[in-house]
Amino acid sequence: MINRKDLIGNIGMYEVALRLTKKGYDITVHGGKCSFDLSDGDGNRYEVKTATAKKRKDSEHGLYRGWVFASGSKNRNIAKFEYTAYVLLDELQEVERVLLIPHLEDRFRNGRSATIKDTLWQKKHSNRKNLVGKKWYDFYEI
Repeated sequence: MINRKDLIGNIGMYEVALRLTKKGYDITVHGGKCSFDLSDGDGNRYEVKTATAKKRKDSEHGLYRGWVFASGSKNRNIAKFEYTAYVLLDELQEVERVLLIPHLEDRFRNGRSATIKDTLWQKKHSNRKNLVGKKWYDFYEI
């Protein structure tokens, strides 16, 4: 298991680059030398956010499994990018899901932290299963 955050970020960045390349995009990896992580031949810029799954307390549903992406003050410029890729790693830091959300559809672009909840895990373990529905971001999985 990897404990360094920069290496976890690299897992996500290269996974997104691989998936987009397989879809026919001409991807350039910028990483730490640029304010965005990836770009394509059409001039689109991609910011990649990567997090490992954790179980947390939720007052409404009890325990839930999810991913927390902290924007922080350094990443307030996230709104400049055409796409944000959220890479969801499992507890062993293997890629579980990748979401690619276009700028105008990204409800997480607010300079604050974002939480993505595991809907399937919630449906199995929630104490209020009737409140658990499909999440809007499920549509953007690549």
